[in-house]
Amino acid sequence: MQFYPSPDQAELLKLPVIISDAAWLQAVHIHDFMFDELSSRLTALIRNAYQALIQTPTSGYNQPISFALLVLPASGEREGQVWLDLRLLIEPKGGVPNLLKIDVASP
Repeated sequence: MQFYPSPDQAELLKLPVIISDAAWLQAVHIHDFMFDELSSRLTALIRNAYQALIQTPTSGYNQPISFALLVLPASGEREGQVWLDLRLLIEPKGGVPNLLKIDVASP
């Protein structure tokens, strides 16, 4: 199913994206990686965060937006993918959205 951003959502998609250390280490970084694999993991993280933003009604933007990503473990094991629960926060500055932050969901 294809989702298209509203004009307000399109403006949010222009904001800088910050990835927390924990999210980077669990969703993007992988031991013994090849560049293509790291690039694919980073692309999947950003794509899923953007899709979660577009699928969330704008009334829900005052709280974290939950989404998940199916990844190989960061340990580099090649068997058994794991679900990684993440959240996207729209961080304001002066009452105006300033950046998008991807973080690991709190347990």
